[in-house]
Amino acid sequence: MKVRKGGQGKPGSKVPVVFPKLIFLFDSDLHGKGKELEWLFDEAIECTKIAQYPDYLSLDQTAEGETPNYVGDVYHKWGKIVSPMGKQESTAHLKSFEPFLAGVRVKSC
Repeated sequence: MKVRKGGQGKPGSKVPVVFPKLIFLFDSDLHGKGKELEWLFDEAIECTKIAQYPDYLSLDQTAEGETPNYVGDVYHKWGKIVSPMGKQESTAHLKSFEPFLAGVRVKSC
């Protein structure tokens, strides 16, 4: 994340690094408020503010009555990570990240 935040290249002509793609696997038991790896999540948010990466996937399981979290449910059932790209219904659970992403700038292509 340090390279992503600082860019790559010679001083004065650094460019953003976009590959390989970074994905932060958020687990509220590890990265939530007061948890042992909260600092790492905070670092990822700072990186996102500057470089638009990493992307975030939640590994939390769906609680009864919540919007399904396909990624977390698959991870807890089979121990595998799946990345549903671009489907809004499969990313609805990420609304919980919105308070953390306040102030993140979005670059247009």
